[in-house]
Amino acid sequence: MVSLVLLFIVFKDPLLVQSPFQTVCIAILIGMVITFLCCFALYLLEFFYFKSFFSMLFFCTSLILLSTASVLYLYLKSGLF
Repeated sequence: MVSLVLLFIVFKDPLLVQSPFQTVCIAILIGMVITFLCCFALYLLEFFYFKSFFSMLFFCTSLILLSTASVLYLYLKSGLF
């Protein structure tokens, strides 16, 4: 739900960058790296245990979506990048 709200805030208006496709692709890659680091840290701490493959897939997909939405939100709202 949080990622949907962030994505709605980001994509409510057109992206104000020169290449919106490149910006979204880079944000997705950064989101996947953040997700990998989080899942790897959970694995090292032995908290990355799921009863089924689909629950793990759902968790990882939602984490990718949340981190990508967060990166896009920070990118467009901060003005630092």
